[in-house]
Amino acid sequence: MQRWPAAERSIRRGATIGANATIVCGIEVGRYAFVAAGAVVTADVPDYALMMGVPARRTGWMSRHGHRLLDPDGEGIMTCPESGYRYRETSAGVLRCLDLDEEAPLPSEHAVGERPYDSFKNGASRDLEGARSPPQAGRTSQEGTRTSRVVESAVVAERRSRRAGVRTTTLL
Repeated sequence: MQRWPAAERSIRRGATIGANATIVCGIEVGRYAFVAAGAVVTADVPDYALMMGVPARRTGWMSRHGHRLLDPDGEGIMTCPESGYRYRETSAGVLRCLDLDEEAPLPSEHAVGERPYDSFKNGASRDLEGARSPPQAGRTSQEGTRTSRVVESAVVAERRSRRAGVRTTTLL
């Protein structure tokens, strides 16, 4: 029987991998990236990327708190609806947090969410000035995918798993 050497995979801080996602050997999943359930990742995933499909493609950006970042404002800045942290695409396919060092963990006051996820849906009770409403469920985004349904499905699946006593696969 021939033994094959194990290939390295690197999952960085805060990355979330959905159920039944496949990550090919030798791939790096960046910090706070979100790989949707059933996605097949065949190339490196940038920090904060939302990856969906077979093969997986970047369909958006996620904040450190797991919220989809909406289209940038006039200055190219996207804001997390929960923490208020600002993000900017510094070059094609590279997103950076403007308010925290990339290697730093979340400060203790922002490490645990205080509001339920449902309070962020459909623009309900925003604390941040100028924050936009998330896409309606079923609305097609610019990339032509039904991204809000996928993200909402992941949240529902996580809640069901918790009720059933199953641990989720968010990697820290």
